[in-house]
Amino acid sequence: MERIMFELTMNDSRAMQGVFDAVAAIIDESEIIFSPNGISLTSIDAGRVCLISLKLDKEDFDAYKCDKEEKLGLNIEDLVKILKRSSASDSIIFQFEENSNKLLILMQSREGKKMRKFSITLKDISMPPIKPESLEKILYNNSVTLPVGYLEEAIKDADIYNDTAIISMNDSALIFRSEGNVGETECVLDKEDSLLNNFIATEDAEGTFALKFLNHMLKVSSVPNVSQVELSVSTDQPLRAAFNIMGASSIKYFLAPRIEDEEEDY
Repeated sequence: MERIMFELTMNDSRAMQGVFDAVAAIIDESEIIFSPNGISLTSIDAGRVCLISLKLDKEDFDAYKCDKEEKLGLNIEDLVKILKRSSASDSIIFQFEENSNKLLILMQSREGKKMRKFSITLKDISMPPIKPESLEKILYNNSVTLPVGYLEEAIKDADIYNDTAIISMNDSALIFRSEGNVGETECVLDKEDSLLNNFIATEDAEGTFALKFLNHMLKVSSVPNVSQVELSVSTDQPLRAAFNIMGASSIKYFLAPRIEDEEEDY
């Protein structure tokens, strides 16, 4: 019997499902790093418009055993299909054996003795090197934490008029705008709003962003207890949307702005 290289257990199957469903909305396949400190993934969509950085801290698992780092290439959509077969009463167990070409996913019922076993074949994925620490070096002069519901409403409003939203920030407000043949809409979130936190704005900033990807970001709200998002905005820089999940873990999105003379839709 081959040695087990790691075995990770999360009792909240809905959280695990929601996390990777959010990832699958952006990317089809990726290399996932399983390390003694947790699970991480940094990848960009095929059109190189939206980058996602996922960190699942070992403290957010109910059991976590991993002695050394393993990098596994996986089809994320197939992984989500498997995870969606879990029920609310299942614990999810990721297990990997030495020299194996498959990741094992076990679903253990907490209400009985039922155990289901799935496997997913590893893929050889060639990815451009992306260092998560380099993303953290991007300087943002403006940021604010707001309810996910505020962002969701602004996106739905903008979707009436166009496939993009203009997001701007100044020293007094965060503003969402969209316009088209039908008309236009504007949502102004004043910094004095009691539901906004950590409002920082040192310069006027603005960018135009694809609603498709903004909607994809909101998939993370299906993870239990995700209610806040930190938006960071600087002119000519990607929009950063950071979600804290499950306690010590996080998902961060970096969405490139739409260039005005860009002919190709994304």
